[in-house]
Amino acid sequence: MIAIVIGMVGVVLIVTTSLSHACDCVEPHMDVNYSRATHVFYGEVTDAGTYGTPRKGATFKVSQWFKAPKQDPLAISLAAGETDCDLYFRVGDKWLIFASGTPLKARQCSGSRLLEQSTEKK
Repeated sequence: MIAIVIGMVGVVLIVTTSLSHACDCVEPHMDVNYSRATHVFYGEVTDAGTYGTPRKGATFKVSQWFKAPKQDPLAISLAAGETDCDLYFRVGDKWLIFASGTPLKARQCSGSRLLEQSTEKK
């Protein structure tokens, strides 16, 4: 009887753990991320938005564009996220961003990567 209860608790923990994983994605190769994105750039977060802690959404000072329609502005903003798969940004962090949509968004599964973390204490 104890073995059955322990087994059932184990199953509940496994199911609960897998269900609580809010953002679960299999990231495609970099070339797939690039082809899916409308904007790809390397930049530094200059404003981390005003939503919660940690903050969502951001404005970037773009250091290098890899893909963008027509104009290449020196600054670009990403919309605040609405899901658990959204990225969280800190002022001073440097990111490689793969973004798309209207408004422009980047998500955890889009291939975006934190390349250099700010050393400033917040």
